[in-house]
Amino acid sequence: MGGSLALKLRLLRAERAWTIEEAARQAGVTPETISDAEHGKRRTYLPTLRKIAAGYGVPTEELLRAEQGIEEKREPAPLVR
Repeated sequence: MGGSLALKLRLLRAERAWTIEEAARQAGVTPETISDAEHGKRRTYLPTLRKIAAGYGVPTEELLRAEQGIEEKREPAPLVR
């Protein structure tokens, strides 16, 4: 449950070099909520997902795509010769 979302949240937090406590403070949720979401222990409901997205400064849709396991399509990097 929530494997892609859990990974996305861990990556976002790591990019910001935040502790779980700092991420929770930024999002206005408890550290347990962040931890549970990062470990896929429980479903993260939309109001909470919105708070987390706002705290991380990313669109809610980005987290919703991750929750649904939809990978973002990215253009491959051009080959340098």
